[in-house]
Amino acid sequence: MNNRKGYIDVAKGIGILLVVTGHCDIASQLVRDWIYTFHMPLFFFLSGLIFNELKYKDNFSLLLKSRLHSLIIPYFLIGILTYLLWLVIGRNFGIHLSMSVPWWKPGIGTLFVLPQADYMIHNIALWFLPALFVATIFYYCIYKAAKTKTALILLLLFMAILSWLDSFFPHFYLIGCINIALAGVVFLGIAHYLHVVLHISFPSSRWKLLLLLLIFAALCVLCFYLNGSVSMRSKTFHNPLLFYLGAFSGTYMVLFLSLLLPEVKILQYLGKNSIGILGFHQAGFSFTSAMIKILLKTDYLTIKNSLAGHWLYFIVSLIFSLIVWDVLKRLIPWLSKERR
Repeated sequence: MNNRKGYIDVAKGIGILLVVTGHCDIASQLVRDWIYTFHMPLFFFLSGLIFNELKYKDNFSLLLKSRLHSLIIPYFLIGILTYLLWLVIGRNFGIHLSMSVPWWKPGIGTLFVLPQADYMIHNIALWFLPALFVATIFYYCIYKAAKTKTALILLLLFMAILSWLDSFFPHFYLIGCINIALAGVVFLGIAHYLHVVLHISFPSSRWKLLLLLLIFAALCVLCFYLNGSVSMRSKTFHNPLLFYLGAFSGTYMVLFLSLLLPEVKILQYLGKNSIGILGFHQAGFSFTSAMIKILLKTDYLTIKNSLAGHWLYFIVSLIFSLIVWDVLKRLIPWLSKERR
C-alpha cells in the first residue's frame, strides 16, 4: 500500500457518498440529519491523519503554497465554473427556478467565501475547502506554539470552546469560513495528536474492528437521538459535548468500516476524486433537472419525487461530477497532485 494508506481513500469515498446522500432524497430526512452528525467532521479528521508536521516544521511558506494549490485554487476554479453553470442551468431548471436569489449574489458569495445558503446557493458544499484551509493554518500555528502535549490539548480545547461560543451567533459569518474552521481545527488536531503524535494505531483484528464499528455506530446514533440535527456549516451544535462526541464517534465508525474494506477499488477511486464530487455534485442535480425538462418534456418534480427519481439524481450527479473533474484534471494536471 502506498504512502497514502488505502483505508483513508476508502473513508473519503464513504464520506463523499454520505455528502451526496445528505443533499438528495435517496434516504429519509431522519437518516440525512443523522449523516450531518459526522460526515463533514470526518473529512477534517482525515486531513489530520495525513498532516505531515515534519515536512512543514520550519517552512510555513511551503505549507501555505501547498494548501493554496490543493484547496483555495480548486475552490475558486470550481466556484466560478459552478456559478456560471448555475446562471445558465441552475436558475432555469430545478428547485432554484422558484427561488428569488439575485443573479449576482452567489458571485459575491464565491468571491468573499461567504457560506450562507443564499450566497452559495449554486454550490453550498464548497464551504468545506476554505474552512479546511483555515483549519490547517490554525492547527499549524497551534502545533508550533504548544511546547508540550498538554499545551496542545488545552489549545484545542480552547478552540472547541470558541466554536461553541460562536454558535450562539448563527447568522454571523467571517469571510473565508474562519469561524466555521474553529470546530474543524478540533477534529483535525485531535486526529493528528492521537494517531501521529501519540502513534495510537488502529487494531488489525477484523473482529475487533467490527465490534468497535458497532459500538461507535451505536454511540453516534445515541448522540443524534439526544442532541438532534446539527450542522458545522450553519454552526448548529445544541449541546457541544454531544456535538463533538457524536462527530468523533461517527468518524471512527467510518474509519473502522474503511479498515474492514481497505481494498475496495471503487471506494478508493471515489475518495481520490472526492474534491471533484464535492464541488460538482450539486451542479449535477441541476444538470439532471435540465435533461429531464429538455429530453422528456416534463416537470422535473414528477420524476424527482419518485424512488427511481431519487436514485437517478444520485447516480447522474456522481457521474457528472466525475466526468467534469476528470476533464479538469486532464486540462490542469497539477490538480491530480497529492499533498500531505
